[in-house]
Amino acid sequence: MSTRQIRKTIKKTKKKNVSNNNTFEINKKILALLDTHQLVGIGDFTHGCTDIPIFIKQLLDFIIKNTNKQIKLFTENSAWRCENIMKHSKLIYKKPLLWNNKWPSGKLTLYAGYGAESPECLELIKFIRKHRNRITIIGADPDIIDRDEAMAKTILDGLLPKNEGYNIWYAANHHVDTDKYEEMNQKWLPNPEIQRYFAGYHLCNKLGNEYCIILSQAYKGIVRYSGVCIGDDCEYRISNLDYIWKDFIIPDYKKYANKKTNISFYDKKEFNVDKLAIFNAPYHAGLKKIEPIGLSGGFYSRNTKNWNYILFFNEIHKLESI
Repeated sequence: MSTRQIRKTIKKTKKKNVSNNNTFEINKKILALLDTHQLVGIGDFTHGCTDIPIFIKQLLDFIIKNTNKQIKLFTENSAWRCENIMKHSKLIYKKPLLWNNKWPSGKLTLYAGYGAESPECLELIKFIRKHRNRITIIGADPDIIDRDEAMAKTILDGLLPKNEGYNIWYAANHHVDTDKYEEMNQKWLPNPEIQRYFAGYHLCNKLGNEYCIILSQAYKGIVRYSGVCIGDDCEYRISNLDYIWKDFIIPDYKKYANKKTNISFYDKKEFNVDKLAIFNAPYHAGLKKIEPIGLSGGFYSRNTKNWNYILFFNEIHKLESI
């Protein structure tokens, strides 16, 4: 796809009918949380939808327009990719490749992993570059398997003082949350007998109530996968340059869908559930055996009560490639 075609795709994406008429009020609430906490984590439960990166961009825009403080956006991206976002004089697009017949890299590989590549991702990158005098994006991922404690350390070492700016940790739900690794994830690590915890656990241990956790959920929509897991515990992972899209619906969430707006913001009293949904990056039909809910492969639920707020979508929309 040429640069001109990419621009056309972005223009088409901007015209998508993604309702956001409640975003202004939610952004005000999150800004108030940023004023009262040293770090606010915002989780993406899908690994692939349009609505959450769009929301992050709108939140950053709201902060810039309504404050004069600096913003540090810590992400689950590689450190070197985020350095490229900040330093390159102009964006460089690459030809999509499949390295060693296993690892895909796309047009935005210098700035984002293949699972995130999309018109929405590109728009977010361009927005950050446009406001480099106010926003610093930090890649917390050191590109190792055993990464969560290292990601937490990167975040803690790079936090802006509370009175000088705002700190946001934007990653998949489980990295923002305080849970421990499941056995499926644990088994692939060095010394698997040592229990690991996700980054939010280490952040919460250090920051306590100064760390505010916002996780996302949705009633229905379309999720994009960037690979396929083979085996009940993902013994083999196949990635290629072709994405997979799957519909889903969570019947228990119907009561939380707001008829007036696509986006809602709930606290624990308002969103009273025992388990939260999460979709893995690879499509994994075997995961339905963990929690027999009969939905798309790759979906499972996680016992968690450590979050503070839920960013809820009636419907999440298809994340296209570029």
